[in-house]
Amino acid sequence: MARARDIAGALCAEGHSRASVDVTAAAIEAVCARTARAMPMNVLVGLNVRRDDDDDDDDARTYDDASAELIRAYVEANPRVFAAFAATAHAVEGKGTRCSKFARGASEDDVAKCAAWRRERMDEGRM
Repeated sequence: MARARDIAGALCAEGHSRASVDVTAAAIEAVCARTARAMPMNVLVGLNVRRDDDDDDDDARTYDDASAELIRAYVEANPRVFAAFAATAHAVEGKGTRCSKFARGASEDDVAKCAAWRRERMDEGRM
């Protein structure tokens, strides 16, 4: 089991994210949500590895090994879409850094590639 912050630390150390560990972890949490979308195209690009009843405490949430590997693969395969989520980072009083579940700024081509990558790797239950 790994927390988003642990995955983010590894991604930053490996050069897959140019953002800080805090921002990368917040972007991971956003990408893992069921409703993560690229705007204005309104295309689902999230990994849907969080349950709706997950604790709201992002620092306490953990991901199993398969989900952690899916997150890493997503960031490596879709860096511009991931960066669009990271670009939404903002501070929330008492909760730290958060990112929106609505990414803006990725090109239509990058979003289409991300959506295709997602369809190839995710089972029907997560789509």
